[in-house]
Amino acid sequence: MIIRVTRKDIERGRRGSPYSCPLALALERQFPGRGYLVSDELVHDGDGAIVWWLGKAARRWVARFDSGGPADVQPRALLVYSPEST
Repeated sequence: MIIRVTRKDIERGRRGSPYSCPLALALERQFPGRGYLVSDELVHDGDGAIVWWLGKAARRWVARFDSGGPADVQPRALLVYSPEST
């Protein structure tokens, strides 16, 4: 599945925050009401269940944001995989 991270998600995102990183904000915008936690490789929902695995580019993008902040990343579409597809 493709998740679109916007400039607004990036500007509102907080570095090192699994609940408030741009990807978590984009997920909440696109699939509201569940709350999401983004870790190094996985996305969990508010109940702690694994919802998606991060694709390689998504993992690099999140790491780049966490290490440098909004100026180091651009809006883009990131690929996530359902646990059933791995």
